[in-house]
Amino acid sequence: MFADCQELISIDLSSFNTPSVTTMANMFSLCRDLTGIDLSSFGSSAVTDMYRMFFQCYVVKNIDLSNFNTYAATGTKEMFDSCQDLSGVNFSGFNTSSVTDMSQMFQFCNDLTGLDLSYFNTSSVTTMNKMFEQCRNIINLDLSSFDTSSVVDMFQMFVNCNNLTSLDVSSFDGSSVIDLSEMFSVCADLTGLDLSSFNTPSATNMRKMFANCNDLIELNLSNFNTSSVTNMSKMFEQAYDLTGLDLSSFDTSSVTLMTNMFTNCDSLTSLDLSNFDGSSVTSVASMFSSSSDLTSVDLSNFNAPLLTATNNMFSYCPDLTGINLSGFDAPSVTNQSYMFAGCSSLLSLDLSSFSGSSASSTYQMFYNCNSLTSLDVSNFNTSSVTSMYQTFTNCNSLTGLDLSSFDTSSVTNASQVFANCNNLTSVDVSN
Repeated sequence: MFADCQELISIDLSSFNTPSVTTMANMFSLCRDLTGIDLSSFGSSAVTDMYRMFFQCYVVKNIDLSNFNTYAATGTKEMFDSCQDLSGVNFSGFNTSSVTDMSQMFQFCNDLTGLDLSYFNTSSVTTMNKMFEQCRNIINLDLSSFDTSSVVDMFQMFVNCNNLTSLDVSSFDGSSVIDLSEMFSVCADLTGLDLSSFNTPSATNMRKMFANCNDLIELNLSNFNTSSVTNMSKMFEQAYDLTGLDLSSFDTSSVTLMTNMFTNCDSLTSLDLSNFDGSSVTSVASMFSSSSDLTSVDLSNFNAPLLTATNNMFSYCPDLTGINLSGFDAPSVTNQSYMFAGCSSLLSLDLSSFSGSSASSTYQMFYNCNSLTSLDVSNFNTSSVTSMYQTFTNCNSLTGLDLSSFDTSSVTNASQVFANCNNLTSVDVSN
């Protein structure tokens, strides 16, 4: 009705009679100079759609919806999207019992510092994706009254809520949720999350779920059901302060992507992933890369017949002293370059179960593993490898290498394979 009235500063709606209106979608959309809206006389009992009702009302600071009777409303998608100066909304009379879509409802409300949503009835809501995206000044959110039993989509629900320090989602029911990707991504100031009751039997996507949660110290994911999840790539990437993770309840039998899953988890010291099932995984590229304090990883039961990419898997984990890969085999791997590059504290490595028969490159695979004294690659199948460039460069604690199983018939680049291996006294290349 007033959509795109970009010069409009004020409106007197006191004589408006709207009891039969069914849609208020885009009603004030793009009223970018509007400073205030008095909706106290509005009749809204027949309204079903409030899509983008206040979209890009940049300078409106407060909206009072306490007199709104919205029991018929089914959609509030993008209702306050990009209300950049909005500091408060009174929802005390707001009835959301029929609403199914709350996606992007408060997206880009940069000045909001808090919201009282205790009046919300969310039992019918199916999508909450991007609901609070980039609400950068919200500090506290209490969503303990939210009923999320019908929600299927929580994609980017809190993404980029940089200043959020307290978030109560303790009552969240995840039984219907399919997409949890980037849900808490870049919630940089969050130090804790209670997800102990969050069950996720329908979830398929957890990509970047906690990525860039820089201050997050601990997570209880014991109630997570991950049996249907296919994507865990970047799930904990750059969660710098996370000190421990118990993932013993994780079922990874359906997961195909673990790329960058723990990259830059700088405060993690150990990870027991002995329960991880790699039967469906195709990529673990950079899975633990640059996790500076990580000292041990147990992947002893990780047999991955479909795995094609292990490049950078443990690269530049300088404190890593032990990796249990005793059951690790990846016969379909094509790229294993940089796999252990920069693991400068690694003392020994048993890769006797690892064949890598499809690999085309071992480029810098063990580059700068300065402390490595024992390396078992006796089962390596290198018949398809074309590049062995700097495979063992700077492994200057190695004294002997048994490469008798190595087939170099396809190799075109063997430059600096043993460069700076100063203590190497014997190499068996009898094959």
